[in-house]
Amino acid sequence: MIPRASLPRAVPRVLRPQCSKRPNNQRTLASAKSGGFNYETGEANGVKFASRDIPGPTTQLAVVARAGTRFQVYPGFAEGLEKFAFKSTHKRSSLRITREAELLGAELFAYHSRENLVVGAKFLREDLPYFTELLGEVVSKTKFLRHELNEEVIPIIKLGQKHILGNTAEMAVNSAHAVAFHRGLGTALHPTSSVPITKYLHEEDLKTFSQAAYAKPNFAVVANGTSHDELSKWVGEFFNDSPTAPPKDFPPIETKPSKYYGGEERIAHDGGNNMIIGFPGSGAYTGGHYDAAIAVLSSLLGGQSYIKWSPGFSLLARATAAQTQAHVSTRNISYSDAGLLTIAMGGNARHIKEASIAIVEILKAISGGDIAKDDITKAKANAKFRTLSAGENTGTGLELTGAGLVQSGKASQLHGIADAIDGVTEDAVKKAAGSLLEGKATVSAVGDLFVLPFAEEIGLHSRLIKNSYNRYLAVAARAVRRSLKEQPRLQAERRGEMDLRFAKWTVEALYALYEPRRQRLIRIDVVQLHVAAEQQPDSSDQHLSQPSSRPKHGDKGKNVKGITSEFRDAATALETGQLVKDPYFTLFEAVGALEIMDPKMDSGFLAEDEPLDDTFNVLKEVLPEEVVGLMDQMLCHEMAWHMGHPLSTSLFTSYHLDRLLWPDPKRLDDARFDRHEQVSQEDGLLHVIFRAYCLATIKCCNFVHRRVSTEHYYEVSVCQEEDFVSNLYNRKLLDDFRASDMQQLLDQALKVAEEISAWDDALQKAISVRLTLRRRLLIAMQFDLNPDQEARIRCWKHCSELLPALIQTHTVSKPVTAAFSIKIQRRLASSVPPRPMVEATFGETHAFLANLCRDAADVYRVLEYHGSTNILNFACTFQFRKPQPSIYVRCLLQSMIFHDMKVLGSVTITQTIHDDLEELVLPADTLLDPANGNVEAPHDPRFQIAKEMRAFVLRVGDSFLDIFRAVCMNRPRMRRMLCHLVSDWESVQLEAENLDVELRKYTREKPLTEGDPTGIEIWSFPLSSWAYYYKLRQMEWIIQLGFELDIYQDDELPGMYWYLSNVAGAKIQHLERIQTFVTRRSGQSKKLSPSQKASFKRCFSLLDVTLLETSATQWFAIALSKLHTILSLLLPRVEGHPPLPYSTAELRHALRMRPFMQLSIPEPAPYAELSAATSIPSGTAEDESQGSIKDQAMSMLETAGEAARTARKEWEALGKLDAKTARCVNCEEWWRASVKDVIRACIACSITVATTEKGVQTALGMGRPLSDVLTAEMPRAGKRYHDFWIVPKLTVQQYEKTAISSSDYSNLGFFEQFAAAAYCPLNNRDNAGGTKITCSAGNCPLVESNDVISVYEFENSLKTDVTGYVAIDNTRALTVLAFRGSQSVRNFVTDANFPATQTDICPSCTAHAGFWDSWVEARPGVMAALKTAAASHPNNRVAVVGHSLGGAIADLAAAEIRKSGVTADLYTYGAPRIAGATLSNFISNQNMGGNFRVTHKDDPVPRLPPIVLGFVHISPEYYISSPNDVVPTANDITKYTGAVNLLGNSGNNPLNTDLSAHGWYFNAISACGGSDFEFKK
Repeated sequence: MIPRASLPRAVPRVLRPQCSKRPNNQRTLASAKSGGFNYETGEANGVKFASRDIPGPTTQLAVVARAGTRFQVYPGFAEGLEKFAFKSTHKRSSLRITREAELLGAELFAYHSRENLVVGAKFLREDLPYFTELLGEVVSKTKFLRHELNEEVIPIIKLGQKHILGNTAEMAVNSAHAVAFHRGLGTALHPTSSVPITKYLHEEDLKTFSQAAYAKPNFAVVANGTSHDELSKWVGEFFNDSPTAPPKDFPPIETKPSKYYGGEERIAHDGGNNMIIGFPGSGAYTGGHYDAAIAVLSSLLGGQSYIKWSPGFSLLARATAAQTQAHVSTRNISYSDAGLLTIAMGGNARHIKEASIAIVEILKAISGGDIAKDDITKAKANAKFRTLSAGENTGTGLELTGAGLVQSGKASQLHGIADAIDGVTEDAVKKAAGSLLEGKATVSAVGDLFVLPFAEEIGLHSRLIKNSYNRYLAVAARAVRRSLKEQPRLQAERRGEMDLRFAKWTVEALYALYEPRRQRLIRIDVVQLHVAAEQQPDSSDQHLSQPSSRPKHGDKGKNVKGITSEFRDAATALETGQLVKDPYFTLFEAVGALEIMDPKMDSGFLAEDEPLDDTFNVLKEVLPEEVVGLMDQMLCHEMAWHMGHPLSTSLFTSYHLDRLLWPDPKRLDDARFDRHEQVSQEDGLLHVIFRAYCLATIKCCNFVHRRVSTEHYYEVSVCQEEDFVSNLYNRKLLDDFRASDMQQLLDQALKVAEEISAWDDALQKAISVRLTLRRRLLIAMQFDLNPDQEARIRCWKHCSELLPALIQTHTVSKPVTAAFSIKIQRRLASSVPPRPMVEATFGETHAFLANLCRDAADVYRVLEYHGSTNILNFACTFQFRKPQPSIYVRCLLQSMIFHDMKVLGSVTITQTIHDDLEELVLPADTLLDPANGNVEAPHDPRFQIAKEMRAFVLRVGDSFLDIFRAVCMNRPRMRRMLCHLVSDWESVQLEAENLDVELRKYTREKPLTEGDPTGIEIWSFPLSSWAYYYKLRQMEWIIQLGFELDIYQDDELPGMYWYLSNVAGAKIQHLERIQTFVTRRSGQSKKLSPSQKASFKRCFSLLDVTLLETSATQWFAIALSKLHTILSLLLPRVEGHPPLPYSTAELRHALRMRPFMQLSIPEPAPYAELSAATSIPSGTAEDESQGSIKDQAMSMLETAGEAARTARKEWEALGKLDAKTARCVNCEEWWRASVKDVIRACIACSITVATTEKGVQTALGMGRPLSDVLTAEMPRAGKRYHDFWIVPKLTVQQYEKTAISSSDYSNLGFFEQFAAAAYCPLNNRDNAGGTKITCSAGNCPLVESNDVISVYEFENSLKTDVTGYVAIDNTRALTVLAFRGSQSVRNFVTDANFPATQTDICPSCTAHAGFWDSWVEARPGVMAALKTAAASHPNNRVAVVGHSLGGAIADLAAAEIRKSGVTADLYTYGAPRIAGATLSNFISNQNMGGNFRVTHKDDPVPRLPPIVLGFVHISPEYYISSPNDVVPTANDITKYTGAVNLLGNSGNNPLNTDLSAHGWYFNAISACGGSDFEFKK
């Protein structure tokens, strides 16, 4: 750095402000090509620089960076970086920089444009080294201190924002850029007041942005008044520390090419009038987008005179000379890759409008060639002068040159620009003007918008018109629809100034486009489709179907083009499903195109031979039964409106009502079916009875509409989509007439009906019932807020009493279908697609009306005040009724809760809030003492308490009432409103916390330390605690309503129930905290009055009840979270689970937590925490075994089961409370029904947990997924025990279940006797043979009757207890191997140890060690005997049989026999599981003989060893369902397939065991064994 002593001792100069405008110093040069006019360029240490050695004593030096508003990464960054110029660096403070610059007599400046940031200085020539070093420091060593940002930078930026608010000219310029370029160049030069700059401006971010802005490739150094070599020397030395590249961890500077859009924007302002007309202009010469013709056209247009006292030669100056109160100027604003040609106007609004019209006319004249050659010559000279003059300006030249170096590496050399202007021809200027008019203009108007014109009014296009498929389709839609609509329809569809004025279709074109709908085409007798881009105003009102409106080619002012063929070509060029984007093709055109020729969409569509006019005669004589039918039809339409359908598709489809309501009757006598003829007495049926009914119906609708639409929460856009369509279609519903007049008409009608003797009793009763019902409904709705509660309830009950008679007399009605038509909708709702007529069935109507009357009568119970908690419980339980009360009844409930500034019509909102505070947090507290309001001394603490509490009530009043309003809405709207309210209650809680601190000064509360050695003081914060309680309650509702509305996906249920348990846990902790402080206060009070004791009692009661309910909620949420976790992880294929191709669990979690993101406490659960809580913990690789997974899964299920049982107990305890304690007075039965539903859900959850446990054991035992054992279905809302609690419905996997054939039944009984014979001692003597098989117990008669001889017998050894025989059945040609059951079966049943061992039957096949050892011991003798038998009886079929443990050995024996190549049938009875899934599947699939595994009811042996240990059965199973001691029939035996099925013996309750069932299979199978083989319980 240059030493301080070297600074000259000159008199200090005043330093100009850093934010000063760019210097305007000019030096006159001889010519554009003179030596000092152009810049020399170079590069030093990677930094580009340029210089002009202009003679003179001063030098101007600047750093030009590509960091204007176009390139800023966040709003305000360009402005912030500019304002930080010459602030403190690492070498100099800002004060030192200022002082040194003043001592050197220099001027420092910094400014930014839309593309560039310029930081520079103007100084004496010899001080170049110092200021080069200073700019190098600014670029690379600025500190960006926080206090400078907050105290100096941001305040200046905010002052600039306020300045912009009053500068209409700058607002217009910014608006024009925004409309023309949108982003990038469209960004405002300075941040507007609506930009939250403090949100984005941070010192660290600015510092990082400066490193990107001042990276060497992104800036250049430019100097005027110094030599090239001198500048190169100092730049290379002092800019060496600049970063070589932008930071990688910061958003890159956007460099997308600019795109011109165009359009129109209008801003109302009372500070002046400015208007800008813009077109695509010429870019900078160095950027490759320079258009010299635009520069000449800009000078040609001109505006302001350059000659004093003269209008000047420019065209605009001459054309607008009469508009003396408007100034006009033309300017081409050039940028690196784009430009904006602007014609700016300011001044009087009327003069601006006149001037703008003249401007467009001049442009048209230029494009048409109506311009003198002399004007072109003058314009070229002026354009050349203005360009060279701008380049000669040292300040402008610096930025242009620096920008050129950064963008393209070229400096701005003005002699090239001058040559380009010289080469512009007259045709080029005309062409340029024509292209501007053909393109899309940019129009920005700021000021008096009532006067300032629209673009279309002055002849400009603010939107681009293209001939596309969509455009032609839009024309088609309008042509067809308009040809069928009357004048009001035309006016409704004429949206603004449309360039399309008329269009006509040929029948040929319609057939080409709508070939599939050939039979439904309407007839349009026109010649050809034409489009008029411009037409005289009066022609647009002509009916489009008239050929006379067709314009002729060559007509003045009309540009007509036939587009039928073009439209056909455009339509056929599209692929099926191809998307087409056209900025002119709006939603209106899209809907219009869809409507064409579709009877469900096109309200102008007429079917074949269908007339447009009404064909029903409302004066037609009707029969009495037809009047009954009309009344019933009208009632059905009325209830359809109550159900949510619009009037245009329900009640207003009636021709009779339409005649009464339109035109709007001024007197009640005007509301007649025929307003032009005198009604005679003979017309009484129609004109007296039915007219009275219709008018009363309309008046009832008027009362309903008024009640719904005037409620506080009512929002038309929401309710139209969900509950209620309020649109009356310009009908008044007799709002100006009294209900008493309708009652008189009904009384008169009843009298007329009674006097008609020609009717039979049924008709008489039917009409009387309907008139009386209508009268009662009218009275009930008229006085729905009558103070007399009993009278109101009586009114609705009287209505209910007539409903049975209504349904009974419906049989005499005769509908008049033609009296209702959707055609009326064409007049009511012509601007929207038609909807089909809606008419509820009479059964649906009757049920809905019955519920309406019942709900309306019940809703008045709320009027008895028992505290706000009781009101809230009433509203919640009332809303939970199924079906949910109608919108009218819900609005009625809301009106009663708060109406005329009173709660329930009698209690003030202040008293209600005070009562709620007292009952929850402040029993018998001084804060709520009514006497505080009587104190008038400001110094008295009670005065201050009263003042603060009044302010608190005013603050929370609306928020508190909004909770009640929310629960009166339909369920989706309730949840949405609560999502907004919970954020408001966050603010209430924070404000209440501050108020609690303030009130401590007056209450002298002492903190609670709880013996904490740290001495931490704990305060009660009563008001904040109250607010926090309601915030937590709303959070519970939001989550629970998500379950009811099926918002959450099935795999989100574990996490959301887990989060619900967390919220409930936070609520429990909070309630316990409140309880602690209330208990302390009750104990500190030395003497309590009876009223104070009662207050504390109510508070403790409410806290206990709320704690019990919240605890029950928490336990049930835990149970369901664990249960759903297991099912979602082990049973991923849940019934009805939708695919989620565009979603992730983390994104859905963020969406679910969105309502709670603004809450400080409790904090939203992070995704990682929620994910960990709803997954089975994973351990080491060694732990990832089936046993480990089983243990973890079973542990979670055990927790779920215990939580469900605890929840059930607590809900049952809650249900035993009396109504007063539970705060459900007057709604007890609804509340108890809801609690019972939750208890049922708890019971179902416990059963589901038990079933899941069994399924998990089964699945893990099989080594197969849980989905092979169980399927789960998530019941949707309305099909659950309680909509808040989603208990999965588990279904045992349905295996194949078939009845058995008669031959199989016979064989099962026959071979069972071979197994029974194995128990007889005479048949299994060791090594004996040659004896006849007999049974001493007489339980094998079929075997004894055959010629069955044993060939080999074996009996148990001390090692294995295996016993049996091999016999030849000569009668049936069989060789039978039979195994006896073991005497150790009792020990087997009670043994918990079931070891497995490897076998040699198949690879990796394991079996029970005891069974395998038994077979291995018997195998040598058995196999030898079978081989001998096969040799002597080669045609015999082999059968292997066994009972109990003998059946298990038979399984292994059959497997090995088959493996040896011998076909063998296998019959086992009551056999246990023998092996793992591998061996069992191997035996089941050998296909060398049949498998017949027979089980009986609750026989415990087939259930062992447990599946969870890996043992499974062979398949199939033949299950006997008949009781013991009864011979089963074929119908008692069912066949189930599958190695594991839960429908046969394993499907029964495992706790039910019957050892006697093990001893009975067709007969007493073990009877030969004596007492050692008796199987009893």
